[in-house]
Amino acid sequence: MLVTNATCDAGRCATLEIRAFIWKFPIPTGPWGEEVLGETQPGQACLTFPPSWSSRIIGPDTTGRVDTAVTTWTPADTVPIYLIAVDSVLFHSRLDSAVLDSLKEGLLPYFDGLVKASVGETPNFAPGVSPGWSVTFPSAPHWGAKLVPGESCKP
Repeated sequence: MLVTNATCDAGRCATLEIRAFIWKFPIPTGPWGEEVLGETQPGQACLTFPPSWSSRIIGPDTTGRVDTAVTTWTPADTVPIYLIAVDSVLFHSRLDSAVLDSLKEGLLPYFDGLVKASVGETPNFAPGVSPGWSVTFPSAPHWGAKLVPGESCKP
């Protein structure tokens, strides 16, 4: 996945964390995404999908016996995913009062009113149907990042 981080063009350079929301998982998390694909600083980065991602659910079955269900997704899967780009400063840095005030006021060019600070989301896609993909964040509207199939990038 060739990811172009164009946050500097939007007025505030940021390192982006690219997360994958996996529809195949029976109990996916909210719009934060289920798995982290990687991070990208301003510019371009080539992120590689891992061989697989797994979700493990442990709980009682219909008889009350504790059971484990494992669901695995691979890039060759036909069940789609979508990517979410979030400003990594919200997850991995200590925020100062100026940044927090800006976030609360919605002053970032891509701020969506939630603390998640999404700078864009792709439509659903199945990575294995093309040898490679490219996407640019931020996107406007933030849920409509243009996703382009193409050649694989070189990590």
